[in-house]
Amino acid sequence: MSDAPELPPPRYEQVGNWQHLICDEQEWLARPASWGISKLPDTQGANKQTIFNAHYFGWKAGFIACAECRAQVRRAFADDTIGFDETVLDAWNVEAPHPECDGRPFRRTARNWQRGLVTQPEAFNGFVRELHELFEDLSRAEKTTRIHHLRKAKDRELALELVGPNPFRPITFDPAWRTDTAVAIARQMYESRKFGAMPILADALQDAGCDSEPILNHCRDPHAAHVRGCWVCDLVLAAEPE
Repeated sequence: MSDAPELPPPRYEQVGNWQHLICDEQEWLARPASWGISKLPDTQGANKQTIFNAHYFGWKAGFIACAECRAQVRRAFADDTIGFDETVLDAWNVEAPHPECDGRPFRRTARNWQRGLVTQPEAFNGFVRELHELFEDLSRAEKTTRIHHLRKAKDRELALELVGPNPFRPITFDPAWRTDTAVAIARQMYESRKFGAMPILADALQDAGCDSEPILNHCRDPHAAHVRGCWVCDLVLAAEPE
């Protein structure tokens, strides 16, 4: 038997003709997901959503079999300051795909962009739609729920990294913990997007008197998906992502 606690089932409310998931603290604690971003303050939430989109859709692009298309779509989502870089489409030679290329829908969107037939939001929505369809095709081909579970796991991983342990109960950060050393470490990771120094940041915060287990545990968690927008780094820097 599993020792994992039994989670409460999802709860839904009827809104018109649709059933909507009740996104409250109980649901977050049971199944953290990207909807938690909407529970953050408006400006912060908008920035975190941009960062989430870049990492989540860039990750999904990794499932494109065609190496060229995979690289180009990943590049389009690589800049987490804007979420989607349509200028990548300008330099993409989309006219000669491999006969077995599974990225033809992405090439088609890029071609339409180059011809001025779609706007930036339309190109972004096209790539997102095509990534969704790619995942649906993979799921049907495998006839398993593996792809679905991978997608849910990535959503959860990024949500916990960007939102923190509980958006309904924000962590209190003592300004005294914001030492020059801690700020320098966080800023270097934030700007370089390399987060190998997270355990060192934990040591610096602890030396400054930080006794917050959620903060220290997050910094030292070897399985956390540390990315720009990390909730701990944001607290240390006392700034929202630009």
